[in-house]
Amino acid sequence: MYRLYSYPSSANCYKVDLLFHQLGIDVETVDLDIEAGQTHTSSFRKLNPFEMTPALESTETGEMFVESNAILWHFGRNTRLGPTDARSEYEILKWMFFEQNSLEPNIGRARRILLTPGLLQKPIAAQLGDRQRGATSAIQLLDQTIGTRKFLVNDRYGIADIAVFAYTHVAPQGGVSLEPFTNVRRWIANVESAPRYKVFQSSQQSSCQ
Repeated sequence: MYRLYSYPSSANCYKVDLLFHQLGIDVETVDLDIEAGQTHTSSFRKLNPFEMTPALESTETGEMFVESNAILWHFGRNTRLGPTDARSEYEILKWMFFEQNSLEPNIGRARRILLTPGLLQKPIAAQLGDRQRGATSAIQLLDQTIGTRKFLVNDRYGIADIAVFAYTHVAPQGGVSLEPFTNVRRWIANVESAPRYKVFQSSQQSSCQ
């Protein structure tokens, strides 16, 4: 059994929730409010010195797991959603690094600025245009690279798709349209049709990270 410390509007936390749901792993969710500083308390810092979500705790051993894509790799690697050989290991990791370097920082920040009450009136809002342009460029590259493939690696649904899907499919909430990207929209539909798919409930809420 595992306990997931989560911020409900975080797509990084959604990645872990989706993976565990699709693998049938029991997980208890503890929601934290990052806007209220709940990841910066001394008690949470003992669990995760990085002071961020997601943080996953084994209720049996107390072992902690942090960083969303590292969690995906650790728990998904030796399952039906993981790599099948050394080349597919490389391909999965390539997409995970791309997601954290190009998609998450841009979509995540633009989405947070637009949907978190009060942020548009703060200096952070000056980043919005740059983040939206960065997100559009990253999605354009994704669209060109994926082509007509059904899924990202070996045309087989897996942890690379979970990692990239989480923020990409909510890009419109950051003011980034997916309408021009036919291949990406088709791929998103394929991910949403995967067995035991779970909707990101917070995609309809008004605050995010």
